[in-house]
Amino acid sequence: MSKFAIVAIVGMLALAATSGVAALEWSILFQRSLQALISLVLLGTSLIVFVSKNYAHTDRNWAYGTVGALIGFWLHFA
Repeated sequence: MSKFAIVAIVGMLALAATSGVAALEWSILFQRSLQALISLVLLGTSLIVFVSKNYAHTDRNWAYGTVGALIGFWLHFA
């Protein structure tokens, strides 16, 4: 797990603990944290495929699709 993911999860937990908002359920916090973690893993693997010269242009299609799906997924929440 990357340092950024750990910091993001700890930050969200600290925010939930100190904000005083009792309506924030732990299940929602866990769901958002897991969504962010999976997104970071998929984005990381896609970026490795983009940067690496070992993959042909046609082999990179799944990486382009993954990044597009992640952008659409997170814009859905905005």
